[in-house]
Amino acid sequence: MEIGIGSDLSSKYRTFLYTNSKGKEGRLANERILRKLAYPDPGSQFDHKIGPMKYLFRAPTKMRVLMPIAMQLMMPGAQWFLQREGYDALMLGLDDRIIAHSAFQVRHDIRYGARALHVFSVEVDEPYRGHGLAKLMGIELVGLARSQRFPSIRFGAGGHTSMDSIIGHLAQRAPELGVRAAGNNYVDIVYPPRSDGIALAQQPL
Repeated sequence: MEIGIGSDLSSKYRTFLYTNSKGKEGRLANERILRKLAYPDPGSQFDHKIGPMKYLFRAPTKMRVLMPIAMQLMMPGAQWFLQREGYDALMLGLDDRIIAHSAFQVRHDIRYGARALHVFSVEVDEPYRGHGLAKLMGIELVGLARSQRFPSIRFGAGGHTSMDSIIGHLAQRAPELGVRAAGNNYVDIVYPPRSDGIALAQQPL
């Protein structure tokens, strides 16, 4: 997919879900997820969820020689845990590397009584920051939510600069993207009304 994301960076990128990654992409995605498992955001809900297990993943991230062993022995169990809990991540690849990701969990949105996306981590590698990649991932997540007929996406719980920037960008392009900024870090997906005149996003899925 071609994108223009700044005067000094205009190239091809690809996005894919961690749970769908295979081959070389799968290996690169596993390494990135392994680092996230080893060092979750301190005090975050994911940090509490992963608990002491995070310490098991720290040695492979510090000693490159241990990475293949971790991939073989640790990641199958980690993948099972992540999928069981509804976790996944949108990966953004450029050439032969992954340069950004947005991690999320499929959770219940009490406003609609339906499953929805809760994005809890957006990270762009240092050399590629400042080119709008976080905003691009936000748009991709809107497409993902719409493809699953989810009513909404929640971008964190507040106080996260990149998440706030994504919400602001989506709000500016709301008519074009078919979304609505709903407050409290929620972005609702707008669907065409049903035959009874009620929007799909207002219905339990």
